[in-house]
Amino acid sequence: MIGNALADVKRCRRCGNGVELQEGCFKMKCICGYLFCYHCGSENAQCNCTPFQHGFTDNRTGRYEFFRPPGGEAEVVGIKGDVG
Repeated sequence: MIGNALADVKRCRRCGNGVELQEGCFKMKCICGYLFCYHCGSENAQCNCTPFQHGFTDNRTGRYEFFRPPGGEAEVVGIKGDVG
């Protein structure tokens, strides 16, 4: 069982922290701020694994954030399980 749980944890390329996807989109944000695709590892999720309009899931807070270009702020739009 422990082996299966560890297989589902990805390592952040920037800081090495473990990141786990429990539900939702593959776009993830590590606690260090690094944005990546959980499925393929692409930095800033610049891949076709998830739709462009999907936000990133903050691994620490569980909130979804939409990526803005450098110099812009991320918009927090909700917490996992929020309705509305």
